[in-house]
Amino acid sequence: MHLTISSRHSGHNTYQATQRRFICISTSGSSSTVSQIVTAVQYEDMNHSTQIASETDPDTTGMPRLDPVQRLRHRFYEPLLLLWMLNPARGPACALPTVNQPPHDFFTQWREFLDCLSWLCDFSHGGKTVSAVAGESAADGTRFWLASKHEIALLHLRHVLEKLRSARTSTQEEKLAMARAIAESSIELSKDKIKNYCRELSRRLGMMEGRDKNGGLLSAVMAVIAVRDPPLEVCRSAMDFPEFVTLDRTIEAITDIRTPTHWTYIRHYLVRLQSWHRKSAIVVRFAARYSAVIEGCSCEWLRLPEDAELPRKDEKTNLLGALKRMLPRDQQERAIVSCISGPLA
Repeated sequence: MHLTISSRHSGHNTYQATQRRFICISTSGSSSTVSQIVTAVQYEDMNHSTQIASETDPDTTGMPRLDPVQRLRHRFYEPLLLLWMLNPARGPACALPTVNQPPHDFFTQWREFLDCLSWLCDFSHGGKTVSAVAGESAADGTRFWLASKHEIALLHLRHVLEKLRSARTSTQEEKLAMARAIAESSIELSKDKIKNYCRELSRRLGMMEGRDKNGGLLSAVMAVIAVRDPPLEVCRSAMDFPEFVTLDRTIEAITDIRTPTHWTYIRHYLVRLQSWHRKSAIVVRFAARYSAVIEGCSCEWLRLPEDAELPRKDEKTNLLGALKRMLPRDQQERAIVSCISGPLA
């Protein structure tokens, strides 16, 4: 089984996935969140007295976790997080293209295609929802699986794929019109996300107004969000932003790169506002080039449960503590040495 996932804005959700044969896909996510898929999880409860003895070991740090539910949640999520950190992608790996280098091999373009689909099907900001798209190689054609809490995302994915069916036989003008139509319908469903980006842009600009010598650049950015309504016009204005070269040079000229600057955040939100048009063009281009993947395709919905309550961080939430709880006693000393000196051999 080759299983990977392309996802956007992973929220606090877990779900079980049945074992299936999947086409290799990519993994992606927003910078502040973690996306993960688990094919099988098996664990057994430990004897209560053994747990208490382990948690009150004088060699461990922090107060003991006396709540058995919280203790079990920590024991469940800590290995999952370590697994995601050590091996975020499942299936044959392919190198991602470098900056400004177009992808050439099929699997890289396939991952990019699925990443774009997952973005177009996610309508909320700040990690409130999860939208993940995977592709399964089935006898009757590609079967797309959408993991989402909202059925509207499934309907939109079907709408996008239906439009893409005719990409191979379309003229260049028709492909451009198709990309615009997909972008516009996706933007209409993502109004709240776009309004949030505009608010963040306004906040950053307000912090810099009168205190930055790049007044012309500030004015150019302000012009983007001057047309806040409708959201479609904001995204078009971001696509037409003429000062990206100047903006990049301004960011590069900043000597202190240890923390993001206001200009860095401004560029981030401008790129986000461009994303619907750019990603719509990518899916149209892929569908025109690899039409066999789209022809005869179908969509299935993996409905996610309500938000799961994750365990809270405490003094025991560290790599050393997690490894000691996961490993047998005869391997714990080796883990301590490895955490201090380097990775496990």
